[in-house]
Amino acid sequence: MEKLIFIVGQLNVEIHSEETGIQNGCKKIVKEPEITLGGRAYRQAIFSKDQGMNVILLGSIGDDYYGKLIRESLEKAGISTSYIKDIDNKSTGLSVGIRSQSRQITRYFSPGANLSDSEFKMPIDYYLHLCDAVIVNKWCSFNLRRQILQAAHINSIPSIYVRSGLPDEEEQGLPIEYLFLDFSEEESNAIATLNIKNYSVQKGIFIRSKSQIIVLAPTGEEYYRADLSSAFSTDLIVTQIMVKLDPKTKLNDTNSFTRLFAC
Repeated sequence: MEKLIFIVGQLNVEIHSEETGIQNGCKKIVKEPEITLGGRAYRQAIFSKDQGMNVILLGSIGDDYYGKLIRESLEKAGISTSYIKDIDNKSTGLSVGIRSQSRQITRYFSPGANLSDSEFKMPIDYYLHLCDAVIVNKWCSFNLRRQILQAAHINSIPSIYVRSGLPDEEEQGLPIEYLFLDFSEEESNAIATLNIKNYSVQKGIFIRSKSQIIVLAPTGEEYYRADLSSAFSTDLIVTQIMVKLDPKTKLNDTNSFTRLFAC
């Protein structure tokens, strides 16, 4: 029987480009930008579908051209958009990354419709308890994140909370079973200032940094560390964890952990 996974988070348009080293007055010239559809929830839904999972996807898009593209793309992939909300007078989330001549990437992010306080009562009340796993991402409204993590906890459904970088103060006290922290290369030094006590983590913490995956106990004790192939994006890793995680998996057991990433 196919597993059912519940995903909530950001749906964005992503623009990537590189500086050419050419400058015209005060303007830096960049290469032809690459425009893709994405956001963590979008990619996780696609990866889950590719692995044979059924997906319930919650998210918000703007009433604009890019929102229509995201909806059409998900439907083409066989993912229901019944719980994707169109938010009037809001733009779809936008992420921009520009790589400089020194190879550093400057990122800009406009959450847009992602942070809308949309009402998702029906899918949460009727479907969440039927799911095998729950993925909650940072860029949706705080009330929605809290509501879904609490519902997953009450219904004893494995859940993971995914965010980039260090925690925000408002996130302290969220009922988190597994936590996944994604640090970009530019942010990797910030790990040294990470205080695990800022979260109420119940089962385990995953950290992605500099092509490594680190697994910690809720108390901060290191269970496991390994290099990762560049083929494993953060959202693929998160999906693999939640698709293959079961109550028998022990994160302090190297063999159990390694099986989470077996293709």
